[in-house]
Amino acid sequence: MNFDQQLKLLKEAQGDPGRMALVTLDIVLTPHTQEMQRVMMAAAIPHWFDERILAELLDEDLKAKTASWFKAVIALPPIERFEAKQGYNVHETTRQALRIRMFQQDPEHFRLLSARAATAFSRKTPHDEIERAYHYLISDPANGAEFLYQLDIKLSGHIEESLALTRTLEEYIQTDIWPTDTQGWSYLLCASNRSNFRPWQETTKLAESALKLFTEAKNEWGRSQAYIMLGDNAKTAGKLTDAKSYFDVALQILRELTTLDPKKWIWMRELSVCYNKLGDILMQQGNLAGALTQFQKDMVISQQLADTDPMHTGWQRDLATSHSKIGDTLMRQGNLTGAFEEFQKDMAISQRLVATDPTNTAWQRDLATSHCKIGDILMRQGNLTGAFEEFQKDMAISQRLATIDPTNTEWQWDLAASHCKIGDILKKQGNLAGALNEFRKDIAISQRLATTDPTHTGWQRNLAISHNIIGDILINQGKLAEGLEEFQKDMAICELLVRTDPTNTDWQHDIAITCSKIGDILLKQGDLPRALQEFQKSKLICQQLAAIDLTHTGWQRNLAVSHSKIGDILLQQGDLHESLIAFEACLAICVRLASADPTNTEWQRELAVSHSKVGDILLQQGDLHKALAAYQACLSICRQRASTDITNTSWQRELSASHSRVGDTLMKQGNFSDALEEFQKDMAISQRLASTDPTNTEWQRDLSVTHSKIGDVLMKQGNFPVAYDEFQKCIAINQLLVINDMTNTDCQRDLFSSYLKMAELSAKTNISDTSTWLLKTFLILIDLKHRGITLTQNEESIFKQLRDGFKI
Repeated sequence: MNFDQQLKLLKEAQGDPGRMALVTLDIVLTPHTQEMQRVMMAAAIPHWFDERILAELLDEDLKAKTASWFKAVIALPPIERFEAKQGYNVHETTRQALRIRMFQQDPEHFRLLSARAATAFSRKTPHDEIERAYHYLISDPANGAEFLYQLDIKLSGHIEESLALTRTLEEYIQTDIWPTDTQGWSYLLCASNRSNFRPWQETTKLAESALKLFTEAKNEWGRSQAYIMLGDNAKTAGKLTDAKSYFDVALQILRELTTLDPKKWIWMRELSVCYNKLGDILMQQGNLAGALTQFQKDMVISQQLADTDPMHTGWQRDLATSHSKIGDTLMRQGNLTGAFEEFQKDMAISQRLVATDPTNTAWQRDLATSHCKIGDILMRQGNLTGAFEEFQKDMAISQRLATIDPTNTEWQWDLAASHCKIGDILKKQGNLAGALNEFRKDIAISQRLATTDPTHTGWQRNLAISHNIIGDILINQGKLAEGLEEFQKDMAICELLVRTDPTNTDWQHDIAITCSKIGDILLKQGDLPRALQEFQKSKLICQQLAAIDLTHTGWQRNLAVSHSKIGDILLQQGDLHESLIAFEACLAICVRLASADPTNTEWQRELAVSHSKVGDILLQQGDLHKALAAYQACLSICRQRASTDITNTSWQRELSASHSRVGDTLMKQGNFSDALEEFQKDMAISQRLASTDPTNTEWQRDLSVTHSKIGDVLMKQGNFPVAYDEFQKCIAINQLLVINDMTNTDCQRDLFSSYLKMAELSAKTNISDTSTWLLKTFLILIDLKHRGITLTQNEESIFKQLRDGFKI
């Protein structure tokens, strides 16, 4: 090749880096022998080489002079020093271009060199195994795929090595010249390992490319893996029906493969994975019985594999996951004891794995999840202290992982969930400020993730839940307008999700819950008609969900709550008969749930509340004996729960309310002495809670009501001076609450009642000016009417009397 020819080739290669690299290499090799050119081609097969590796790559007729060839080749311009391995490498652009040309010109020889390279990298280090997989996929694609499969499982908990494997195989998807199976597995692995870092649309395209290649190659195992990946992405997009279709196809393929060869553990393992994923879909669609069946099939295979090779960490991890999924299903079915046992088995395996390799982030994440799930069970059983300890362990791991790689969206999501769980405990313990701080950290992460990919339904749902939880806190702080705004943001997201896939029962359930909470606020604001509409929407969804799966205790419980809230509205509207029917429907469900699992403190609470509400109706209907029995049944449950955890402020508050209701009934029966005793027990708890957090308007309101009731008893007993003091304390609290939130009609009605009682006391004793208290009472009613609040029959009657009395 003369100078003019070289110059012409260089000009023609301009703008094409790969072609330019090859022309340059050909010019460099022109003065050298053909043997030297063969050595150069061998050196370009791996990503790097040293003298030992080069010896493995050379043809037999060249091996005798390996040392000379090594010195000669590393002196060539395209060769660079590879300091990380104390070796050398062909310049990357030149190496890739030369490999492509070699494969196109002599594919059989290229496969031979690749087989030699796979043998040369025989050490059991991650980087050697990555290099071996890279060559194995060319020299023997079928066995190379199995080696790659095992290697991917092995590296799954080591993010840097996993990404290194992905980057290595990306070379095979940059051009279409490589073997079909080689490209197919490369596309699939890149899709899988990018799923935590890239939008699902991008990984879907990679999986679709893999499916097309495997279909062309008639590679059934490859097709099953591509369908599983497509199912995962459809699930991420919220398309459960599509996801199930993909998983069903994969399941059919894997059943056929395992029938052909039941001893092929890779196929058996993927069959178990497919059962697991189908279980997830069925659970989200509300079919708990079907989900449990799938998870149990997964468990059978996972247990067999784990027993076959107890040292195989991948099989052990699969077994832990199976226990966890069965635990999830049992928890949703209300079997807390069974779920707790499954989660403990999961944790035991996860702890053993982490002890084996503390640097494995996948196992660390599994352990964090185990702590979280056990915490969930303990919280439902009322053990807040134990639950808090588990959530803190979860948080410690989640924070560490999120710090390691802030771009890993799964780890960021886990951290958000950890903040949420800690917030749940703090809220139940009455620490609203601390809870709100945790929930704001949760929503900050959730908003960041949701903005990153608006089509990722999991992140969108998490953001909706975050808005919902913050709304709860704001309501507890008496900020109704701000709370309503959070619930409306939650609802907007939920409605978008449901439009994406109406069959997703989790999203339907979210809408039901949000409707109920919006109804709660409207009720507090005195808008009974709109509140009733929201509760009826919630009930309709809950009835539809409960009919899908009678074993789904969560949906049964939500249906009970819907009946209860509708009963509340009907009661305020004066429809005692329909209200009692609603409360009895709620009570019937609560009795079934509470008897199914007496350790479930949430169900015990719902049962107590149901007894109480039935008692309210009976009390208004004048059946004092049955009302007292209902309230005492409620008190018995509340006393038992509160004694198990004195730090649980929710339970303490419910106990104080139970004492109050029993006291109310005793008072109506004329038993003032016993009534006063019950109110004093109520007061002791209310004062303790109110002093714990003065910003908690509900606790402050409870305290004001208790002062009022004690004042009522004292007035009945003729102890007017002390009764006056109690009413004054009640008024002082109510005035502050009204000033803090003028839209809170409950607080305004409490103040109205306090003024009215003070007027009654003053009329009897001349202890103060009666007309002053009546005027204050009248002004509150005027304000309520001006704001469009519907007055109760009693309030309307008093308004007319005062209006006539003041001649307005």
